[in-house]
Amino acid sequence: MDKLNEASKNLLSKINSKFVVITLSGEGMLISEQDKEIMHIPTNAIQVADVSGAGDTVIATLAVSIAAGASMTQAVTLSNYSAGIVCEQIGTVPIKFKELQNKFKLTDWKIFYYERFIKIIITGVMAQLVSELP
Repeated sequence: MDKLNEASKNLLSKINSKFVVITLSGEGMLISEQDKEIMHIPTNAIQVADVSGAGDTVIATLAVSIAAGASMTQAVTLSNYSAGIVCEQIGTVPIKFKELQNKFKLTDWKIFYYERFIKIIITGVMAQLVSELP
């Protein structure tokens, strides 16, 4: 893990970014931030059935979470939970908001800005529907 931590700090300074997020498959995720300790967020999948779509889920959840006003730590944590839900099922599957809510209730971790999060998702769905109109 030390080499990975060093590599993430090097990448952070090389690309001049505020954050570097690294997925670690079954080990969770790392957040590297300028002038801060590297944070490891362990995986939370209960039973991994298939990892298909987990990376896409992480990227999508990160983007929506940040747009909804989450901190990077909140966004990565939520992404990690989302990927865990996907990995517990076979094939590429969508995440249902209720599943995500239930996951947080199990761990007593409060999700940020429910209403804003839902509005962003609904806006995205509406934009997609509108773009598909003739």
